[in-house]
Amino acid sequence: MGGVAAADDLYALDPTEFTAARDRLAAELRKAGDKEAAKEVKGLRRPTVVAWALNQLARRHGDEVRLLLSASAEVARAQAEASTGGDAAAFRRLTKERRELVHRLAGTAAGLLDQREAGSGAGKRDGLGSALEAASMDEEGGQALLAGRLAAEPQPASGFGGFLTAAVTATEGTAPTGPSPGEVRTARERAERARHAADEAAEAVTAAEEKVAALERQLDDARARAERARDKADEAARAADDAERAQADLEG
Repeated sequence: MGGVAAADDLYALDPTEFTAARDRLAAELRKAGDKEAAKEVKGLRRPTVVAWALNQLARRHGDEVRLLLSASAEVARAQAEASTGGDAAAFRRLTKERRELVHRLAGTAAGLLDQREAGSGAGKRDGLGSALEAASMDEEGGQALLAGRLAAEPQPASGFGGFLTAAVTATEGTAPTGPSPGEVRTARERAERARHAADEAAEAVTAAEEKVAALERQLDDARARAERARDKADEAARAADDAERAQADLEG
């Protein structure tokens, strides 16, 4: 199984099932001799709850997510045209329509969270809307959203990211100015370090949760054994009482 197919299967799972399933799959791939695929799978990150909801949204409501990406591209083009003297009213209208679409999709994603855990969607609706805004404002983020393999909430780009870059280029016929390659590289390295630290923290949380779950199972087993032992002790005590009464009757 390649990395893309593995991601499709793993990111369809509930976040609580992700780490164990990922590690099992990586172990199976290593055992089969596919070390490269095993490394790729092991590097997949457990999705946050919000990312999971967006992944499920893309899997179950892909047409509406595509509509959002299309609307974002239209807003980016309208913004670029308005900035060069074009129709500002069209830009405002398209922006309003896109905002309404984001709001509706955030509500749908919140409903998916409620299906997972009753009442959990309401408190995350704003976060879902912000993540949808961020993902749909950038071409790369939009494709990641549509693929349903997000591991974390997308971070907002400047303007409309890749969409706006393409729109401005098409409108003005020139590439827009931006940060230098060195600045981009430095920012990317900082982001990678931060993401690595976040991944390590998430893995530590997962490991701690799994230990707690194991201890809770052990405690449940110990309680069950104690209960059975208590029942046996009660039975033995009743048998002893019956024997003593029988003996007293014989002696009497």
